Amino acid sequence: MSMYYANAQHLVNQVQHIMDVHAEREKTQVHTLILDVSAVAFVDITAAEVLSDFLEKLHMRSIHIAVMYLRDGMRHALENMPGLLMSQCCITSAN
Repeated sequence: MSMYYANAQHLVNQVQHIMDVHAEREKTQVHTLILDVSAVAFVDITAAEVLSDFLEKLHMRSIHIAVMYLRDGMRHALENMPGLLMSQCCITSAN
């Protein structure tokens, strides 16, 4: 799977919706978001910007971010996201 300009905002909207449903059901906000990106092989610049904005907003809300099973393409996108410090995320490799 690839994250690119045509699907990036939709994917972020889906994750946000799941987080909103959780908050409503559990009466508490999400504290940690774990993203399994094992299926993501490529991220274009538009998708990287959308994802970076989303992750930065989560970080500003003190939501911890864990990204697991990174492939090289996704790792490269994360490492080059403007405004996102890799230290803000817990990263595990796909190996």
